[in-house]
Amino acid sequence: MPRLNVKDKRKQQLIDANVVSIAKRGLADTTITHVSEGANLSRGIVNFYFDSKEKMMQETLAHLLAEHDACWQHALAIAGTSSPMEKIQAITRSLLA
Repeated sequence: MPRLNVKDKRKQQLIDANVVSIAKRGLADTTITHVSEGANLSRGIVNFYFDSKEKMMQETLAHLLAEHDACWQHALAIAGTSSPMEKIQAITRSLLA
């Protein structure tokens, strides 16, 4: 099981480095080399986890969408039985925080 944890950790490092590179350089100018250097991992590791730059971008987007979804779902759960307006406000606050 520890190997899965290392695998998940490395993949997350690459996704995080991809997000940072996109924020810094933009989507079109982000390269696999930028991502591998940002994660302090070899370029070969990127190719091991992702078949292509496109697949890395897709998985990064899926990760960001999952974080976004978890954020507003959590805010909605905390709002509980509040009024619909209060629920919308809780979701909005969570997304803007």
